Amino acid sequence: MKNTFINAKLAEPNIIRVSIFTNAYCERNAAKLIVDNENVIELKHEKVLSLPSSTLVTYTLEDELELGHEYSIDLGSLGVVSLDVNDASLFDGFDEKYAYDGDDLGARYSKDNTSFALWAPLSSSVHLSIKKPTSDRFEYFEMRRTDKGVFRLILEGDLDGALYHYEIINSGHLIKSIDPYGFSSTANGKESAVIDLNKTKIDLHLERSPKINSLTEAIIYEGHVRDLTIDQNTDISNKGKFLLIT
Repeated sequence: MKNTFINAKLAEPNIIRVSIFTNAYCERNAAKLIVDNENVIELKHEKVLSLPSSTLVTYTLEDELELGHEYSIDLGSLGVVSLDVNDASLFDGFDEKYAYDGDDLGARYSKDNTSFALWAPLSSSVHLSIKKPTSDRFEYFEMRRTDKGVFRLILEGDLDGALYHYEIINSGHLIKSIDPYGFSSTANGKESAVIDLNKTKIDLHLERSPKINSLTEAIIYEGHVRDLTIDQNTDISNKGKFLLIT
């Protein structure tokens, strides 16, 4: 509807608030909650606050809304609007239900397969977009939502060097994101990359300085004694003072 703005938000686990800003006449019909574009739940307003050019309607659900589904509100003549669930991360009990302390997030490589895991409890769906080392185009794979809101997928084959990103549906909006738990990326973080971490294990020769055959091979850093030695977690004597080098 022209000159109309509508916002639907999950204000509490079982409360939906719809804000309608319009100068046009609108019917006050019962709204409908649409779940995953299939199931329909009739909503009846519990509270209506009307102001000039705006209306705030509150709906109370019989049960708490379960995250991980795509929700939208059908307002009849006003149309359909996606339900914003982003504030759910602030609700009491969110951390107890969704906090994840596992160490398997990101792209975990092996020669036979690579497992992908992304913590995204507010999202209704996640797809992996990946360009395999033997391909010149990206392919899309749906990820499976598991406990704590972690989306998972295992792809077979040697994917060392594959480029990838995630395509996430959150509150009805498509978001493209590189892997926040990734181990490698292309320049400027344009794409994440699968990497064999065994290739990064090199001898740093920490017990001695490397042999330099030419002055052009030297890499020289300039730093202040205080900055290099002030950290309280070291066992250096006279931290931050020139006394340590006398």
